[in-house]
Amino acid sequence: MAESRHTLARTAPVGGAVAAVHRRPGVELIELPFVAKLRIQAARRDIERLRAAAGELLPAPSRALGDDPWILWRAPGDFLAYSLVHDVAALESALRERIHAPTAAIRLWRTDVSSLLAFFELRGELAVETLMRGVSLDLEGDALPVGGCTQTPLGPITAALHRVAVGQWRIGVDRSAARWAWEWLVDSADVAAASGGAP
Repeated sequence: MAESRHTLARTAPVGGAVAAVHRRPGVELIELPFVAKLRIQAARRDIERLRAAAGELLPAPSRALGDDPWILWRAPGDFLAYSLVHDVAALESALRERIHAPTAAIRLWRTDVSSLLAFFELRGELAVETLMRGVSLDLEGDALPVGGCTQTPLGPITAALHRVAVGQWRIGVDRSAARWAWEWLVDSADVAAASGGAP
């Protein structure tokens, strides 16, 4: 079973009982509450064995894999799996079906981090412009294509970015920074909408 160090919070970190939503012309920001998340880690000595055994069952560097559940690459031997429809037990079961057989001989630590991270979804034609106001990556270029993921500074905090589709991004931040991140994204979306995406 996954190691559950934290109980999934029953309130959304920004909206409370109801998930927060912010809409402006060309961009929509949505809080994603109760997202099941598992961190999967291998010991440093097992990273090469894991890469060889799992093959294409785990994502390559800076890539995401799957379609609910998704698995995001964080670092060598370190992955974040999440689901919008499964609870943690079902998420773990789905991951076991996917990767257990080829990796059975490798010890993997699975930790429930559902209540540690807050997730937002940003979508619309001005989503990139909204993010670019605080992210140094060239999001309009090839720095993060569809299906890509990365960890990047967002103002003074670190955020995980997952580009799900053209004009659709998921943003993960530490739950303790969720309100700050939300306000920053709201302000940035307002500026992007007011300027029509102009710098």
